[in-house]
Amino acid sequence: MKNCFKLKKKDKHSKARTGVFRVKNRVAKTPFFMPVATKAVGKFIGSADYNKLGVQAIISNSLILYLNPGTDFFKKQKGIHNFMKFKGIIFTDSGGFQMLRNGFFIKRSKRAVHFKDPNTNQKHVMIPQKVIDIELAIGSDVAMVLDDLVPHNATISEAENAVENTNNWAKLAIDHHESKDPVHTQKVFGICQGGFFEELRKDSAKQISELNFDGIAIGGVAVGESRDQLLKAVKDATAIIPEEKIKYVMGVGNPLDIVNLVDLGCDCFDSIYPTQNARHGTFFTFQGRLDIMKAKHKFSDEPIEANCDCELCKNFSRAYIRYLLKNKDPEGKRLASVHNIRFMMLFMKKIRNSIAKGKWPEFRDHIRLVYTGSNNNAGSSACTLK
Repeated sequence: MKNCFKLKKKDKHSKARTGVFRVKNRVAKTPFFMPVATKAVGKFIGSADYNKLGVQAIISNSLILYLNPGTDFFKKQKGIHNFMKFKGIIFTDSGGFQMLRNGFFIKRSKRAVHFKDPNTNQKHVMIPQKVIDIELAIGSDVAMVLDDLVPHNATISEAENAVENTNNWAKLAIDHHESKDPVHTQKVFGICQGGFFEELRKDSAKQISELNFDGIAIGGVAVGESRDQLLKAVKDATAIIPEEKIKYVMGVGNPLDIVNLVDLGCDCFDSIYPTQNARHGTFFTFQGRLDIMKAKHKFSDEPIEANCDCELCKNFSRAYIRYLLKNKDPEGKRLASVHNIRFMMLFMKKIRNSIAKGKWPEFRDHIRLVYTGSNNNAGSSACTLK
């Protein structure tokens, strides 16, 4: 099995780094951000947009796709790539996040997670091997194993049980995956848990890192905890995960959090945060957040951000997108999502370039400045760092 991650450049002043992640003849430059396409499509945005916007990778949800349209469907369609026509890398999550969602989660045991289909109320028992079989049938490039996710306010006893399940399930999952795909044509990532307890985080990171995974994800964060708790949990895990493994922080999409986590050596991220914010009128720019719903933008002829090459900024004014969103127009939600996704792609590119050119501290500190607190007075000028 070849290592799918190659380290290219490390920052001298932090643990920030750039690299290349390869799978099935597809390449993503790290660090990268993945939009969430839960059902093989995002909300108001899809494959054609992702391809145009330069998205390197997306993540879909194997549990949701298993429920509808089902694994037999993907076999007949010759996999998710052929089905949705996205050109980049496709990750599939195991469905563990649905343990925090009302309507899906029933209970956990030492053996499995019990879910129900909220549309039919049919019950489904998910064991690690079954999740791997589903992801192989879907044909994703990267499969995330089944993990046990607890809320941010879990007790140490609850977190200990979750770590025990996560670690045990990881062993079952990687063994099963290698029996079906011994050369790792499909890459498979382990997930460490541990809540916000230092020793549990380190223990899980150690045990997951000792298995034959292609990458290591840090799960159970961005679930309602404070920013300090998030950073501490990730720092505890990254101190243990080997440098040669790609490090994936699940559920993070805030630009401020991303620069802080890149500073700790993290390589990839995913979240609904950028598009969710966009649909509610909050735009990301290189001068901070912009709240388009403020009255001062009602008659503005300015674009959301000057020099942005997205469909929204090239063609429409702040006044127009504000009008669309005020009226809950679907096209407004699509255009807003397009901008924030394009911002995220340019943002990650600037991160990579700043590390490569030895200017990472300058760019990091700029983003920390403009995204600290509530900055809704973003101007139209773009950050000049290339």
